[in-house]
Amino acid sequence: SDSQLSKTEISSIKINSETVPVYQLRYNGNNALMFATYQDKMLVFSSTDMLFKDDQQDTEATAIASD
Repeated sequence: SDSQLSKTEISSIKINSETVPVYQLRYNGNNALMFATYQDKMLVFSSTDMLFKDDQQDTEATAIASD
């Protein structure tokens, strides 16, 4: 198995009504990027803070994938 690529602790997000898996790619030791694919789009996040406000998913963060 690849130790640099894994599912994140949040494991998935909702885009429209679909559940989309979120993966994490670790590089240079402590750095990480999270990404998800939806239809023909790839969403890349540098932090889970970009996906959530408090404990709720931030719908604005994934709205671009809905277009």
